[in-house]
Amino acid sequence: MLGNGSYKGILTNTDNATVSGNYNFTRNVSSAPQPTLAQHLANKSYVDQAIASSESRLTKKIEESRGGELLSQ
Repeated sequence: MLGNGSYKGILTNTDNATVSGNYNFTRNVSSAPQPTLAQHLANKSYVDQAIASSESRLTKKIEESRGGELLSQ
């Protein structure tokens, strides 16, 4: 059972909890901070930025290996 000592069943943003089993959410789960460890949750914005950055670096490397020839989209 989740609880903060005063109110059973309530978990605040300053509590710690170990969850075993399944929880179903009717709203989106949010993650504000950027992940710093492999097991951290990442938000969509962080993932989108990481993919865009990787794609840009990969495109540049391919163009460099082709003597500056641009890749067609």
